[in-house]
Amino acid sequence: MAGCPSWGISSRVLCSNQGHCCCQGCADCSTVPANATTSAALPSLKSFGHNVALELCTAVDDEFRLSQHEKSANCASSVSLATLWEQLTRACDDPAFLSVASGVRSEFSGVSSLSFSAELLRTSGCQRFGFGCRDVPADDGDVLMVTGISRGGCVEAWNDECARQRTPWKRLLLCSVVLSVNGVAGECARMRNELSASTHAVLIACNPPSLHEALLMLCAFRTAAPVPPGSAFWAAHTTRGTARRDHVFV
Repeated sequence: MAGCPSWGISSRVLCSNQGHCCCQGCADCSTVPANATTSAALPSLKSFGHNVALELCTAVDDEFRLSQHEKSANCASSVSLATLWEQLTRACDDPAFLSVASGVRSEFSGVSSLSFSAELLRTSGCQRFGFGCRDVPADDGDVLMVTGISRGGCVEAWNDECARQRTPWKRLLLCSVVLSVNGVAGECARMRNELSASTHAVLIACNPPSLHEALLMLCAFRTAAPVPPGSAFWAAHTTRGTARRDHVFV
């Protein structure tokens, strides 16, 4: 990284001086004296970029970790989550961030995810539920992957209610997979049709258990590639649907 990344989650400058910016050109601070050489500044900038990347990774992984416990806890509201998802999707364009993220492993990396139900209500068919999704076909049952959450929509309202009730495992997060809609499961087209026709939708879903799984899903989405083998954290909960003639990634 050449300087402070635009996706950083904080404007704080981290250094060894009790965690605060001394702004005097210490070895760990990104602020260097005007007479410092370029070669001296580069290690400091790289260290700062690494710290910012690690801070973002930790913040994202913490939200996914909370989704794997049916335990009452304080959690981020929709506004905080929207900021976090925006920073994460921007950071995924930065190879330096991906390099740092590849080294982050949590206790839930590689495990089967917890499933939960989310109840979404809209006043009419003209109002949107407020999330974008991509079809993820699979031989053992299709799912819909959440690729974005609209501001002010039904999903944000649901997530805010979960934050008030301190039930973080029920929030619908970025890269969640929807297993069924009002009992309709196993085929993306049928689940989409059920969403379109309903003002009351009960979703059965799974959140990624960790940052690692979320990044695998985001990378697959961005390249329109199949989900890597062995990374289907929802596999234990899928339902086989009717036969399909082809699979379309959107």
